[in-house]
Amino acid sequence: MKELILLFAFSISVLFGDITILCASKDGKIKESNKLDLARIQKIADDNGISIIIKPTPWKRALSLVEKGKADGVIGASYKTSRAKFAMYPMKNGLIDNSRRQNSGRTYYIYKNINSTIHWDGKKFTGVDGAVGAVTGFAVIEDLKKHSNIKTLLKSSRMALLRDVSKNKLAALAGLEIDIGIILNKYPKIASLIVREKIPIRKKNYFLIFSKKTYKYKKNEMEKIWDGLK
Repeated sequence: MKELILLFAFSISVLFGDITILCASKDGKIKESNKLDLARIQKIADDNGISIIIKPTPWKRALSLVEKGKADGVIGASYKTSRAKFAMYPMKNGLIDNSRRQNSGRTYYIYKNINSTIHWDGKKFTGVDGAVGAVTGFAVIEDLKKHSNIKTLLKSSRMALLRDVSKNKLAALAGLEIDIGIILNKYPKIASLIVREKIPIRKKNYFLIFSKKTYKYKKNEMEKIWDGLK
């Protein structure tokens, strides 16, 4: 009986209480690249008298909690039809509303060793003289796989990939501009050995998405947050 009461209380809290927003995390800490977006969302909530809770959560678990309605939302979600089955995206006239995206979009560039001849012209790779690295699980891997003349090497650490590029163990890496920029600013010695190609290899909009299961109870608050991001 006690367990049922606790479960009922938890369900009521999720449905009618604070809006819980998750952000991807591997170590329980909020990434630097997410802090600015979360600060914006917090300010929008404060300005509209909306109480939110922000929790760092592993990405797959975050999506699972949103799908089950055990959390309200998660930041940093690109549009996928499979994801849209359980999550609400900001919409307008039946179409996704890019004006209410989370930020100006996440852009991936090719960062290469200063001595590498590899070149990305926006359509193809030329002068390939080694493998191109990417962070495991990142969307840009799909773009790299379209090019049969390059070999892709995946690692979980951006820092490890940057070190490999600086030491010419990798010709280049396809990295998220905001993440790589933070690291290169922090480590000027590594930055001095790396150059960035001018044309992005991938640019995609990312959104704060909300659970369909809790959206119907918190629609007004969620729409206000989206409107604030516009």
